[in-house]
Amino acid sequence: PADPAGALRSAVPVKLTGTKRQLISLALRERPPVRIDRLLFFDRTGHLRLSLEAEEASNPTEADIAVVPAKRFWIEWPDAPELTVKRSHPKGIVVPVCKLYQRMSRRLRAGESVELANVLSTDKASGSHRCSLERIGRGAVLLDAGEPALCALRDAKVDGLAFDAEMLYLSPTRIAWADGRTLRLDAWRIASRTACNLEFDLTGKKIIARSADGKPVKVQTTGRSDRAVRELLDRLRKSLHAGDQRDTTPTRSSSGRQRAAPPASVRPTWRLELAGGAPLRRLKQADLDGDGRFELLVAHGNRACAVSAAGRLLWSYSLAGPCYDIEAGELVADRPGREVAVAGGDTYVHLLDARGKLVSKHQIRGAVWNQNFGDRPWQADTVGVRDLDRDGTNEILVGTQNYELHLYDARWRMLARTRRAVLHGSIDFLTADADGDGKLEIFATDHYGRVQAFEHDGTKAAAFYTSIGDMQATLVDLDGDGRIELVYGSSTGDLVATKLPPGRVSGRGAKTLWRFDNFGYAVNRLRAADLDADGKPEVAVASGSGYLYVLDSGGKVEWQDRAGTDIVETVLLHDAPARLAYLDLGGTLTLASGDGSLRKRLPLAIAPRVASVLRGTLVIGSDGHLSAFSIRELLQASGWSRTK
Repeated sequence: PADPAGALRSAVPVKLTGTKRQLISLALRERPPVRIDRLLFFDRTGHLRLSLEAEEASNPTEADIAVVPAKRFWIEWPDAPELTVKRSHPKGIVVPVCKLYQRMSRRLRAGESVELANVLSTDKASGSHRCSLERIGRGAVLLDAGEPALCALRDAKVDGLAFDAEMLYLSPTRIAWADGRTLRLDAWRIASRTACNLEFDLTGKKIIARSADGKPVKVQTTGRSDRAVRELLDRLRKSLHAGDQRDTTPTRSSSGRQRAAPPASVRPTWRLELAGGAPLRRLKQADLDGDGRFELLVAHGNRACAVSAAGRLLWSYSLAGPCYDIEAGELVADRPGREVAVAGGDTYVHLLDARGKLVSKHQIRGAVWNQNFGDRPWQADTVGVRDLDRDGTNEILVGTQNYELHLYDARWRMLARTRRAVLHGSIDFLTADADGDGKLEIFATDHYGRVQAFEHDGTKAAAFYTSIGDMQATLVDLDGDGRIELVYGSSTGDLVATKLPPGRVSGRGAKTLWRFDNFGYAVNRLRAADLDADGKPEVAVASGSGYLYVLDSGGKVEWQDRAGTDIVETVLLHDAPARLAYLDLGGTLTLASGDGSLRKRLPLAIAPRVASVLRGTLVIGSDGHLSAFSIRELLQASGWSRTK
C-alpha cells in the first residue's frame, strides 16, 4: 500500500500461532449487500505478505475445511416453566437470532412474584459440559457441575446458614459472594466491614475481596470448618431426594384458575393450499374488477396470486425469484379493473392487469448504498400504489434492496429516487396527509429501528428511531386535534408515540408523547381504533411476550390479556359484538370486546402469519395455505352468544 502505517491502523489484527493450517473466520458487523473481493495480510511493519483474490482463489477441498468444535451453551433449570423458542433473521443484524422464552404462571397475592432459575454452561474443548440444577427453596438452588454447590439470593432461607449478600456461591472448594458483608455457618464466620465482592479459594486458602470501585477490602474469618460446608450440602441433597422441600405448586393460568383443556377446533369455511407450501409474506385486499367486492392478494414463495372471498384461486403469477410484496390500484385508465404491482427478488417490479397477465416490468438498478458509482440489479422489497400528490393518478412506490426509495408512473418513468432512504430495506409503506397540505406523506418502516418519513415527492423529511430491529407502525390522531400522530415499535421491544410538528413532517420540533417498553419483547403488530366507543382511540399491541396490550391515547395500559406465546397478529372486527381478534404463534384465536371485559379463546390448529377480515370471514394466512373462518360461527363456537 501507499501508506503502510495507514494500512496497519485500519486493519484487524490477527495472531497466528504454530505451523499448522490456520483458520480465519471473517464476518461483517451488519448485512450490507456487498461481497468480499480480496483479503490482504500485512506483517507488523506494513509489508504485504499475502493477497487472496476471490476470482483467482481455488475452490476449497475436503482437506482445506477445518474441523472446529461446536460452539454451544447449555441451559438447565430446576422448575417446569412454559418454554417457547423463536428464531428470526433480522436484516439489520448480521447473525440469526434465537430466543428462548420461559414463563411460570401462579396465583399471586399483592407483592408476590414468580421466580425462575437457570444455569448456563458452555462446551469445553474436550467435550460436552453439563450441569444439573435443583431447587431447594425460594431464592436457593443446588448446583452440581462436578461438585455440589449452593447458589442463593439475599433473603433465601437455608437451615444452618446465615448470610448478608446479594448472591452467595458455596461449595467444598470455593466461597463467593456479591455485594456481601457476612456469612455464618455453624461456628465459622466470615465478615467484612464494608460491602464487597469476595472470592475465597478453600483449597489454596486465598481470599480476594474488593469493593464496587475495585479497592481491596479486609476480611476476617473465625472458626473455619470445611466439614461444615460438606455437611450442609449433603443435608440439602438428601432433603431433595426425600422430596420434602420440592416446590409442588401447580401451574395456573394468569387469571389464577387451573388451565382447562381447550375446546374442539373450529373447522374453516374454506381452505386453499398454496403451491409448494412456500412462505407467505403478504396478504392484502383490493377490488380488482371494480364490482364493489374485494379480493385477496397474496405474496408467497415465488408467486403472486389473487383469491376470491369464497376461496377460489383467480390467478397465479410466477416470478424468477421470491415474491416479497403485492399491491393493487388503478394505473392505466383505458384498461378495465385495477393493476397489480408485484415486488420481486428477481430484481423486477412486475405490473399485472386485473386477471394476472403481465402488462410490463421494470428492473431495479443502482449503485451500492454507500457508493456513488456503479450499476447493478437489486431486488425490490416493498411496493405500494398510492396517489401521493392527490392529482387523481396513482404512483408506484418501491423500496429496494440497496436502501433506496423509488417513485414511478405507470410507464415506469422515474418520478423520484431517494438514496440511503431506508436502512436495511423497507417493511411497510404508510401514507397520510400529516402536514395538512393536501398531499400524502410516506412513512416507511425499516429493519434498523426507524420509521423514515418522506414528502409526497420522495424528499427525505425525517427519521424516527426506537431501538435496532424490525419496525411496526400505525398512524392515528391520539389527542383529537385533527392531526395524526406516529406510533411505532421495534422487534426489540421499544414502542414510542410521537407528535409531529404543525405544518410539516420533521424530526425537529417533534415531541415524544409516551413510551411503552413492552418488556423487551417484539412489537409484532400495531392497530389503532376507538375500541371501547368512548370517543378516543386505543392502540392494540400484539406482543412477542404472549400478551395483547391495549393502551389508551396517553400510553397507559387499559387492559391486557395473556393469550398464549407470541401474539403474531391482531385485527379489528366491524359489525360484530367482539371488537378484536388476535392470534398467537400456536394458532390460538382470542375474540375480545373493546374494553377487554369479555374474552373467548378457540384453538384453530394452524400456525398463523397474517390475517385479514373479508366479508364476514377471518382469513388467516399460514405458510402453504389460506384458511377462512366465519366470524359468526367463531362467535357461536366460543360461547359468546351465551355470555350475559
